[in-house]
Formats: sequence, C-alpha cells, structure tokens
Amino acid sequence: MKRTTNSSSRFAVVLSALIAASACTDDGLGLDSNAPEFDIDVFEQNVIDGMLGTVGWAYVINQDGNLARSGAFGDARSADDGQLDFTTSKHINIASITKFLTAIAVMQLLDERNLTVDDEIEPWLPADWTLGPGVDELTFRDLMSHGSGLNSTNTNFSGTLCYDCLAAVIEEGVTQSKAYNYLNANFALFRVMIPMMWAGLQGGPAFVIPTEATTSAIYAEYVEENLFAPIGLTGASLLPEDPATATLYYAVGDPSNGINGIAYGDWTDIAGGGGYYMSTQDIARILAFYEHSNTLVSDAARTTMKSNLCGFDLHSNSFEQWGEYFHKNGGITNGRGQGVMTEAIIFPNGVEIAVTTNTAGLLFPFGDSFRQMIYRAFNNAWE
Repeated sequence: MKRTTNSSSRFAVVLSALIAASACTDDGLGLDSNAPEFDIDVFEQNVIDGMLGTVGWAYVINQDGNLARSGAFGDARSADDGQLDFTTSKHINIASITKFLTAIAVMQLLDERNLTVDDEIEPWLPADWTLGPGVDELTFRDLMSHGSGLNSTNTNFSGTLCYDCLAAVIEEGVTQSKAYNYLNANFALFRVMIPMMWAGLQGGPAFVIPTEATTSAIYAEYVEENLFAPIGLTGASLLPEDPATATLYYAVGDPSNGINGIAYGDWTDIAGGGGYYMSTQDIARILAFYEHSNTLVSDAARTTMKSNLCGFDLHSNSFEQWGEYFHKNGGITNGRGQGVMTEAIIFPNGVEIAVTTNTAGLLFPFGDSFRQMIYRAFNNAWE
C-alpha cells in the first residue's frame, strides 16, 4: 500500500511551555527509574499493524500538544473511482466525532450564560414546539451523556434528525428509561438550541426565529467562529468536497471486486450528532487545543465534560490500564456494508490520536473493536 507520512512538523500554536513542562528533570539522585516508559514509535507501529484490509486510512498522533507522528495509507478513491491517495489532509466525514465538537460548543455557551450542565434545556427550545412529558425536566447533562429517555433511532438520518423530526421527538417526550441510551437525536437537538443560546450574546445574532434553515445555518456559523477560527482550522464544512475528488466510502474488498465507493452529501440540516467533513490532521488539532490549552474550553468545563462523559463515549475499564482514556468514535454504514470509521482518543500521558478510514467492516486482531485495537496498541507501547 502507498504511504504518506509527516513525523516532524508541529502544530504552530501549542505552546513551547508545554514542551518544557513535559521534559525530563534531574531528581538529583543520579538513579535510573525502573518505571515503564511509553514509546511513541512502538505505539505508532502497533496502530499500523492493527489496520488490516482498509481501502484508505490515516492517523495523527499528538504528544504534549504537538504533532508527533502521522501517516496515511491507501486510497481515498479506488482506481475504478478515479484513484486518489488517502492523506492526513484529505477530508472525510468524521461521523459522530461531531458530537465532541457540539459538546465543546455547548460548554462554551453554558459558561457564557453562567449555566451548568444541570440546568434545564426547556428555555432554549423553540417556543412553538410542544413539550411532551418530562421534557421540562431534561438537562444539558441528560442530552450530552445520552441519558435523556427520548424516543428515537440511530438510522434514517433524514427521517429522524431534521428540524420537524426533532420537534416530534420533543412532543413525544421522555417515554424511555433515562439509563444510558446512545441517540443521535440527543446531539442533533443542539443544532437547534445552540443558535437560541447564542442569540443576544456578543458576536451572536440579536435574535433567532427558529426554522430548519435558520438554526442549521447559525449552528454552523457558531462552530466556525468559536471552534474552528480560534485554532486556525480552515476548510471544515458540513458540505463534502467536490464530487469529482471527494473521499468515497467502501466495504472491505470492494476495489478488488470492482465495486464502486459511495459518496456522502450535505449534512447541514441533520447535523449536530454527525456530519462534519474535515481531515485527520484537523481532528488531531482540535484534540491538542482541547486538551492542552483553554482556547476551546476552560479547565472547569473540560473537567465537567470528562467526569460526565459529555461528548465522549463510555469507558472501557478493562482496557484502560494506565489511567482514564477518553474516546469518541464515529461510524456510518449502509446496507452493503460500505462506510466510514473514525476515532479520537485522549490518553492520560499527554498523548492523543486521531484515526480515520473510509472502509467499514474491518476485522481487527484479537477480535477487538476499532477503539480496542488502538487501546491495545497504546497499552503495549510501555516498556
């Protein structure tokens, strides 16, 4: 497979002080420690060894807020589809990693309005929506940690995540257990609420008359101005690249079987829980700023997000051997098994990784999931 790599460049923004703070210090005793040490080169190779059968994929590893290792293999488009290399700068639909971005936006606005995750969402829903039973008691935490008890599914995006679809979910109300239940609708609701929360604040619209078009546009505007622009991230969009050059999505073995990849379209009116197009480098850049600066969130907001898993997936305790790992994955698959898989992971030793592939149905060593493979790669890099 073809590979492109860039292991020496750094994120320009983050922070020489971070590098200095992470440097080894002399303890004055002249003694070597017997404690295990993390080997980033071993971690990188372990991840590479775990990615089998992909059409195309890329990874970026940060260490102490700086780009440390990166590489890409294979094709963004197969030969039958007009071959293009997969690279770390090639846009891909990041799927549910979008929830992490949406959670950051929500935390910013909660801080701006002196609210907490335990405040109720009702004041920020459109006034003409009918509130079903229990909606008046739903909190930001309920939505962001998937404990809302709302009734929806994670399929048929256009039929479950549109503006009117979300209004129907709210009208039906809290009809399910408020135990953890992963729903795209929980975060798609923030596509409507973020514009309402931003209205009247500095830089925001004076007011919002909520409709599908207005809330979708203002949600994207908020994310652009308050997440992407402050960290110098350009080009991310809810619209795909030009159809002639856009990344396509496959199942394992599609190119060798002469099967064309599929394209994804415009996510503007169904976003919030998914849908941003950006590069693997872009995901890693967001992780670096999120974890190693206060550009995107305050220390308190970061702690709240992590302690409540707001915008993160559930822990996998049996794999988290070196502390708490924070993880957000993404995936979209059609009936033919074609799709995308994405991972964004924050490890407890100053290391983050973003991995994306335009191939669904991968089989990982030891029967691991995508996330478990990366966790195992990390765990086995301590020597």
